[in-house]
Amino acid sequence: MNLDTQSLQPIINFIWTVADDVLINKYLENQYQDVILPMTVLRRLDLALEPTKEKVLKTHNEFKGKIDNLSGLLTSKEHGSGLAFYNTSPYTMKKLLADPKNIDANFLDYLNGFSENVQDIISKFKFRNQLETFENTGITFSLIEKFCSPKVELRPEKISPMAMGYMFEDLIRRFNEKTNAAAGRHFTPREIIELMTHLVYLPVKDKIQQGTYLVYDPCAGSGAMLTQSKRFATNPDGEIKSKATFHLYGQENTGEMYATCKSDMLLKNEDPDKIKFGSTLSEYGFEPDLKFNFMLTNPPYGTNWNEDLQKLSVGADSRSSFMDTRFNLPLRTYAGEVVRTMVKSNIGDGQLMFLVHMLSKMKSPSDGGSRIASVHNGSALFTGDAGSGESNIRQYLIENDLLECVIRLPSDMFYNTGLTTYVLIISNVKEKKRRNKIQLIDSSSDHFYKRMRKSLGDKKVELLPEHISLIQDIYFSYENGENCKIVDNTEFGYHQIVVQRPLLDHNKNPIVSKSGKIKPDPYLKRKEKVPLAVELDNYFENHVIPYENDAWYEKNKIKIGYEIMFNKFFYKFAQPRDLSEISKNFATLAKETTNVGNVVLSELTPTQSPVESNIEWVGSIPKGWPTMQLKYLLNERNERSTDGNEELLSLSKYHGVIPKSELEARSGGAKSLIGYKKVYKGDLVFNKMQAINGLIAKSNLDGICSPDYAVYYPKSDKILVEYLAHILVHTNCKAEFKRVSKGVMEGYIRVYTDALFDLYIPLPSKDEQEKILSLIREKNEVIDFTVSKIKREIELLNEFKNTLIENIVLGKVEHTS
Repeated sequence: MNLDTQSLQPIINFIWTVADDVLINKYLENQYQDVILPMTVLRRLDLALEPTKEKVLKTHNEFKGKIDNLSGLLTSKEHGSGLAFYNTSPYTMKKLLADPKNIDANFLDYLNGFSENVQDIISKFKFRNQLETFENTGITFSLIEKFCSPKVELRPEKISPMAMGYMFEDLIRRFNEKTNAAAGRHFTPREIIELMTHLVYLPVKDKIQQGTYLVYDPCAGSGAMLTQSKRFATNPDGEIKSKATFHLYGQENTGEMYATCKSDMLLKNEDPDKIKFGSTLSEYGFEPDLKFNFMLTNPPYGTNWNEDLQKLSVGADSRSSFMDTRFNLPLRTYAGEVVRTMVKSNIGDGQLMFLVHMLSKMKSPSDGGSRIASVHNGSALFTGDAGSGESNIRQYLIENDLLECVIRLPSDMFYNTGLTTYVLIISNVKEKKRRNKIQLIDSSSDHFYKRMRKSLGDKKVELLPEHISLIQDIYFSYENGENCKIVDNTEFGYHQIVVQRPLLDHNKNPIVSKSGKIKPDPYLKRKEKVPLAVELDNYFENHVIPYENDAWYEKNKIKIGYEIMFNKFFYKFAQPRDLSEISKNFATLAKETTNVGNVVLSELTPTQSPVESNIEWVGSIPKGWPTMQLKYLLNERNERSTDGNEELLSLSKYHGVIPKSELEARSGGAKSLIGYKKVYKGDLVFNKMQAINGLIAKSNLDGICSPDYAVYYPKSDKILVEYLAHILVHTNCKAEFKRVSKGVMEGYIRVYTDALFDLYIPLPSKDEQEKILSLIREKNEVIDFTVSKIKREIELLNEFKNTLIENIVLGKVEHTS
């Protein structure tokens, strides 16, 4: 199921050129996707139909007017396309190019020739709205010609639905970045889909070898979760090798994603009618009693669902009570009574509403039960007080023993958020050992991911197959350890009590109401969480009354709450070191640390009889040293990357040339790296815009760098690049760069190659260069060692101070003064 996304980049990059080559000045940037996305889908359908085109036309011409509905014939393998769709127009996209003069009329005829299910796709893309602009601007021929290029290989047998989904998410992310729009909320990284499918299917792989199973995604997006989950279960070379029948169901409320999803269902010979358009929450598209065996989804989080709420509330007494049975759950009160309760999450975040919807679509355990994998951010686990919609949903999940496992994923995993995300595994047919327990897996550390060479939106890390296997092994091992905790359900629950204190009069006496009750002070009211396993009266007597002997709690206002706080179970507390140990370390370090001046200046002898270099910024140099222009020492390297797959390098002021992935700064964009400058180990890399800040260094890596950098290599082996780098970051040399730079603003001036090559520098012999570099390294090592010692002294002093204060406060150090 692994996807080589780099192999798709040339196709994506070529499709992206449609905007620059065809649409520019004809469309606004925020309209590019209205053309490129539907044309990509149509070309994919066009290629799928190409082999059977003549057969379809022959059948259509022979039977039109004789049979009312030709769909059965035109989709059959014997007489038609052998697919769930067809096109009765005499044209293919390539054939349209043969008649440029009439291409606009013929293109409309071509679109009209598609079967009804494809007409729905065209409609959801609103593609016919573009035809007038195509004709008026004269771009129809160029557009179709682009998509017929052999560089755009979109055949279904070449590009899988997973690959197509990746291509679409990359294209849409580029569109969004171009227009500063929010990054695509619809997309789940392919490796997360793989992890989810593994944990949904593998635990029951022996039970799904035969039969019929229904798979559902209420937020289908491009449909990748559906198609890839089926592929994983039925792959004859995979881990499960199921021979069962899997039917795919999904719903999507974004037109372009719905159209993409439905088109791939057509190409996979799945039933396109099982993909519905509209909002799952308020416009559920399937029969109310339809249940599913498996459900996988990544619902939108942090997204307002007010429009859905308004529709759900139609006919109800108020917006706080809608009658849809999907969202009315039987919940236990503190008194033990089970009350059917309408649950409603915060209006600004509807993610848990999709989860509740899926719970209503689970098959009963007697019918085989259901398994769910759903991706959420942290708010789904802990947002909301006891009695809130979020807490009530968690209560229903946990008290009904549905939540099987929660996996914390690494941060920076998704395209549109850097926040930590979680995969929830839900089942109503738990194994015996898992009953009344929840498995928590923490896969957020760097053992579980690889940092990407270049980020994609907010996505900076990825799971490799070995990482997925590691998480999978932890899941199946089901043992407490560093990254896994097995926790009883009750540990996540609590009673929320309202603690009151009396309202006092001016004499400090409690004020009593007419009914004889002590009035509470509204400013002293507070809520407390008491673990479910703790008896409330005992807790109050032991933990409240000793400190507030006039307090009471209102027994008619006790609420049940649930929250899943990961750090509670995985946080490792480090005990502070003993004072005597810190003191001993400090004394030892103080003896080792020597005077900085003596260390650095020892054995340094000034050069005898220096002479003027006649280079203004250099001043005097040793006698016999020649001076030369850089143009005679360096050649500029102009090799360019042809595929953009090399390691992307960056210049750091303090670390030199390093992989850009190691920088903490956010990536400057996800543009193609094709055409970036090549860098080889030993090259001199020069940031044209930051030369005045010393961003010049020898590279110890092979890779590529930004076009805003210049890359040089020495003309002979007598020139040591490391020596030149030290010369060029000299304070006066940086001032010289500033003097010869071009630009209108301080932050945007740059040194151009001609100015750099005209620069004169002193150049001793190779032996002297090596001696100079050796001395620099020696002194730097001593200085760095001394600095580290001083820093360690400061750290020890601060540690000693903090520990000393804590020991004095807690009475561990005797007070004698």
